[in-house]
Amino acid sequence: MAEISTTVANNKLRSNVTDNVLEWAKTFFDCDCLRVGNNEISMPFLNEKGDEIYVNIAVTIPKGERDPGNHCYLPYDGYAAAEAYNAEVAKKEDAVKAKAEAAALKKKRDRKPKKEPAAE
Repeated sequence: MAEISTTVANNKLRSNVTDNVLEWAKTFFDCDCLRVGNNEISMPFLNEKGDEIYVNIAVTIPKGERDPGNHCYLPYDGYAAAEAYNAEVAKKEDAVKAKAEAAALKKKRDRKPKKEPAAE
């Protein structure tokens, strides 16, 4: 059997995954699933306002970062990408929490003291 290129092997895998996602989405969401590209599916939904919108799912095979020294791509690491994403989300949540705490503290400091009842 002749050896196939990495690109051809990846394209076959991506097409297979896209086909499986398309079948899953038809069953799971019970809606029309439209193939709008080699690796992209579009599904119509109604949002809570009743407007028709489309949700697209794209199946991609990332190459990873470019290594300029060796003129090639470094292997993509999905686990490292997930860790980086989770760290970024946690950082944003911490910033929002700190901002809310600072606002609450400022509001507490800016409160005017209650007036003392008049002496009789």
